[in-house]
Amino acid sequence: MSQVRKRSNSDSLQGNKRRKPQFIKHNSTNPVNSDGLSECFHKINVSLYVSLAPSYLKQPIEGIKSQHLDPMLMKNFAKVNGVVIGYDNVTVSEEHIGESGDIIATVNPHSPFAFLWVSVDFLVWKPQVGDVLEGLVYMQSPSHIGLLINDTFNGSIKKNNIPESWQFIPNQADEQATGSDEEQLKSQSLGQWIDENEIPIDGKVKFTVKAIHNSGRVVSVEGSLIKPGSESEALPVVPNKKIKFDDLEVVPLETQQEVTKEDVPVYEDASEEEVVAEEDSSEEEDSDSD
Repeated sequence: MSQVRKRSNSDSLQGNKRRKPQFIKHNSTNPVNSDGLSECFHKINVSLYVSLAPSYLKQPIEGIKSQHLDPMLMKNFAKVNGVVIGYDNVTVSEEHIGESGDIIATVNPHSPFAFLWVSVDFLVWKPQVGDVLEGLVYMQSPSHIGLLINDTFNGSIKKNNIPESWQFIPNQADEQATGSDEEQLKSQSLGQWIDENEIPIDGKVKFTVKAIHNSGRVVSVEGSLIKPGSESEALPVVPNKKIKFDDLEVVPLETQQEVTKEDVPVYEDASEEEVVAEEDSSEEEDSDSD
């Protein structure tokens, strides 16, 4: 038989000390302009194998634009690893052009659609982790700063990516505000961040791209205002450790020593006659019967 005993916390922490989180800097391949900002717009040529509906057989280029290219606009396209802003130079592959200049498409008896290869130039916005971008501040709250990048794309900077020396000052809105004041209050945030020099954070802000999130075909950017190597530790790390079988060790159960039978306790009755345990009384009765 064995007993399972959990390791103590001191034993588990000796070989696995908690490390401080650090900002990981990635080397972006995007060029940098004279203002120190990353150039994220690129022109990329792509070949696509597309289908063409029978209604567009006389106008194949218009059909390709309507069926395939237009739905890609302002959405993330995995093949170019970015957001398609626009397209140009849509041409059909030479293998589908006959001697007379007509377009020849591939068909099969199982589908009414024709299939062909096309070439297109995409204008793509593809930021990378480590890029330095500029965003317009449109919302401020105690938890994050909301940004608008290139007047189009959403970005956010969370509290743990804001310098600890900065401070958030909440708004003290006038409860009796009416008329034109109401429109002004609608455009205001929950407050305003100020830097270490007590200068309000407003207008355009430069930040470093920390992560890029794709939700379906929509892209959002998570940024940081902290220099690489000095990640903020303002938020405490709360351990949430679960017990695993690896943390348990089997300890053999100590051999129990045989307990010797002790003398049966003797109690005295009020009549000063000795009264012994019940099992002893039965033994005496047996001996008397013998």
